[in-house]
Amino acid sequence: MRKFTTGSTRDTDTTKLDYRGFFSPQVLRRRAEYMHEHRTQADGQVRDSDNWKKGIPRKVYLSSLIRHVHALHERLEWVQPSATNADPLAQRQGEPPTSKEIEGLLCAVMFNAEGLLHERLIGRDTPEQVVPTVVTPVERVETELGRFKKYMGNLHLACQVDKHYKNCTHYQTFLDSSGDPK
Repeated sequence: MRKFTTGSTRDTDTTKLDYRGFFSPQVLRRRAEYMHEHRTQADGQVRDSDNWKKGIPRKVYLSSLIRHVHALHERLEWVQPSATNADPLAQRQGEPPTSKEIEGLLCAVMFNAEGLLHERLIGRDTPEQVVPTVVTPVERVETELGRFKKYMGNLHLACQVDKHYKNCTHYQTFLDSSGDPK
């Protein structure tokens, strides 16, 4: 039992998780800034902040983690080239690393480590993880219809969906030039 100078009492906190003590608000803010900076995709679209929670395969996280750890190691070991330094391994090319660059690499390492841990904790951590895309039966039929029309010409595709929207039975018939089924 804890007793405070104000007279209030609380039970002991030694068995409770101390998020305030375990995590740095400055690090969380910098991580959030890093994540926000990287939301814009190559096509210009901005992904949702929790897009990564949809799942990324372990080997993708791991490859990225190793690349960023290697880049961080290289940048932290950067030595100003000089005529007095005879060790060729100590010679580094380019400019010295900036604080923003080092912080970004640390955030990338944290992101990939957190992603690996997230996948493991939710039971989705597999070596060759395939992230399933949730597609409704209607979306599946529309996709298949588009594919068939593209490759097979005039095709009529219908779908009968069971009452639970789990199974879809496809019916296909080719249409003649007038649009009537053959």
